[in-house]
Amino acid sequence: MANSNDSKKPEFTPWANALYAGIGLVFGGFLAPMLFKSGPVVVIGGISIAVGLLMVSKSLVRVRGQKIEQNAISRLRLPKGWKIEPNVMLPSGGDLDLLVTSPRGKKFAIEIKSFQCLKRAGLFSNKLVKCSGGFLQRQLKSDPVAQSVRNAESVGGIPVLWLPEGEGKNFKLWNGLRVVHGRQWRLRWAIGASWMIFF
Repeated sequence: MANSNDSKKPEFTPWANALYAGIGLVFGGFLAPMLFKSGPVVVIGGISIAVGLLMVSKSLVRVRGQKIEQNAISRLRLPKGWKIEPNVMLPSGGDLDLLVTSPRGKKFAIEIKSFQCLKRAGLFSNKLVKCSGGFLQRQLKSDPVAQSVRNAESVGGIPVLWLPEGEGKNFKLWNGLRVVHGRQWRLRWAIGASWMIFF
């Protein structure tokens, strides 16, 4: 049985600089008014704290997402003959979360996200939105569809968007992207690595 521990690669931490910078801004924002007790310094300190907290908050979201990705990859088990390659560096820059190759050479380019539930923006749409909330709350700040399709093209694979902690239906967009909610057995079904073929 193939597992993701077959090939270890250096940990990719794109959030680290922003997190440390945010902590520094918060610390500096508190410290500056204590050392220089003047009106402008207090105002600047307040702005520094606000910006720092925003940076820390966004970084922690990315930390959580990476943790979910690492856990999903480390626990993934596929039948004998399947190949699992985590964190594949792409020619265009960046990395692909997971590349899975079937015994027949069929490739699946898998991006892993921490969303709870995604759905089609419309019946014939290739865009995704969150399942709940108002119109603005449902909109995604970044486009996982474009990223998934672009990365799949780079490796000549089928695009898959996997939400390991998601709760929703599996479905396929018109551009070929397979959206998978839930644990690894649902991913196995989606890529044909199980007795039951989902698509």
